[in-house]
Amino acid sequence: MDWQEVAEQLKKYHAELVIPLIVESLLGFIIVGKKRDRSDYSSTDWNTFVLVSNNAGMAIYSIFKNEDSGIDGLTKAINQRSFPHFLGKAVAQGVRGKQAVWGGALDVDHFKDYNETYGHDEANEILRAFGPYLQKMTRESDFVCRSIRYHPAGPHHYGSGNA
Repeated sequence: MDWQEVAEQLKKYHAELVIPLIVESLLGFIIVGKKRDRSDYSSTDWNTFVLVSNNAGMAIYSIFKNEDSGIDGLTKAINQRSFPHFLGKAVAQGVRGKQAVWGGALDVDHFKDYNETYGHDEANEILRAFGPYLQKMTRESDFVCRSIRYHPAGPHHYGSGNA
């Protein structure tokens, strides 16, 4: 049974709309019932359903594809959860080789403003380009990680616009 047949079966259960979540393959469905007041959905409602389904599909796909690998889906950099592992390896390697270990941090200036002005899709394109750019600018033995938030003066110094 393909996803269209499944969607038709689900409509028998009073679903107004069955939206497949497809990214490379079927991930699931968003099922929308009738409005409480029984009025029709507006074009704005339908656009919202499409936006939500696209974002949900990409989020689910990203989690399944990238979280287990320790790689951030947008930047292709090491994700925050995997950072301690890679940092530990780097420190151990430095100790063994009696070499210093160096770290740095970058912030995408005005990222929050850009995100709010142009939307998440456009802002995600910046992140998709920025990660590989940083990878090219570092040595093969270096690693790039997304979203490590630290400021020596405390957490109130880093803004919500950190990418």
